[in-house]
Amino acid sequence: MLSLIDSVRAGLSSTSELKRAVVTKRSFTLKIVKDWKLRDVHYAAVNCMDIDPKEHRYLLSGSDDGTISVHDLLYYSGSCRYSAKSSLKSAKVLHLIERSHGELQCLQWYPFDSRLFVSTGLDRKVKLWDSNTMALTFETKLNGMIFHHEVSKVPSQNYLVAAATQDKNVILLDLKSGSKSHELSGHSSHVLTCHWSPREEALLATSSSDGQILLWDIRSAKGCLKSLDQHNGKGGAGKFSPSTAHDGGVNGLRFTGNGFFLVSFGVDSKLRVWDVVNGTNLMVNFGTTRNNSEFQVIQMDVTSFDNEHDLVFVPCGSSVIAYEIMTGVKVKELGHSGQFWCCTFEPWYQQLFSGGSKQPILCWASDIHQMRKTLTDKVGRSVSKNKFH
Repeated sequence: MLSLIDSVRAGLSSTSELKRAVVTKRSFTLKIVKDWKLRDVHYAAVNCMDIDPKEHRYLLSGSDDGTISVHDLLYYSGSCRYSAKSSLKSAKVLHLIERSHGELQCLQWYPFDSRLFVSTGLDRKVKLWDSNTMALTFETKLNGMIFHHEVSKVPSQNYLVAAATQDKNVILLDLKSGSKSHELSGHSSHVLTCHWSPREEALLATSSSDGQILLWDIRSAKGCLKSLDQHNGKGGAGKFSPSTAHDGGVNGLRFTGNGFFLVSFGVDSKLRVWDVVNGTNLMVNFGTTRNNSEFQVIQMDVTSFDNEHDLVFVPCGSSVIAYEIMTGVKVKELGHSGQFWCCTFEPWYQQLFSGGSKQPILCWASDIHQMRKTLTDKVGRSVSKNKFH
């Protein structure tokens, strides 16, 4: 690192190279933050989280019992109520909704307006909330249970919500009109996850308990673009059998930040990396990563600093494991008690937040987490109750 600093001073390297090296190093050295935690407001398993994409300040968390909480990561409210140590600080809980769904499955901030977020659950409902007042602004009910949803992050498609449902279809909802846009039919079993490409506005990836991963161009009426094949067309399936991405259901899916690659996680305990352009399995060997949850969506996350050293964070049993995406090298195992279901990475401060069955939401960070305390002193101890940004 010192040699790179000297190289920048000499004009031989750019400051962007130094920044990339620093944030990459911090991502590789995550550890649990013992003097700062989030308040334990959930009494059931935390299975979904999201950080607002604009300010990277507000954390949404949701649990099986339908509780939704909004945490302010830059505001400290004193000692954690579940700890006897008064030195522990917790992020302020701005809002709390109980019983928002029968069983909450997914939460996501609206990518272009942090006043709004979308929630879905096994009660088959899609709900749009105003985060300032926590009032419900839109609600619709689908035919099948909803396992996962995602709002498109590409501006030209920002009104579309894709919902992965129990009835084998992916439903596209138009938030502007409140109606269904159309359905994507191609899976032979429950659709577990769906993710929009951050690069191609009309490209959607879906995965199912049938072991398939399908890529869709939502502008086309001819079915899916391609079905990803774990063997790259070199055998492993019968002549008339559909190609499969995993030997079993696929309950984890995530595009890389540049949109060129797709990471999948199956109940066969395998992680795979796919070239999105040609649909091939890159045959990256991650070894065995335990996955015993066929119908529980696993929320993974990725870093987007350096294509060569980007990481994927995978909840696996009682730990979150960090792998290098392009090499499969196991970089870090962040272990604790209980079962982890979800994690989300905050790229500005290189922090990871994880949630699961027995413990409160945990924060993992390098020494950079001290910057949040400094910023808190600067902004003071007051937070507007009516405006988030």
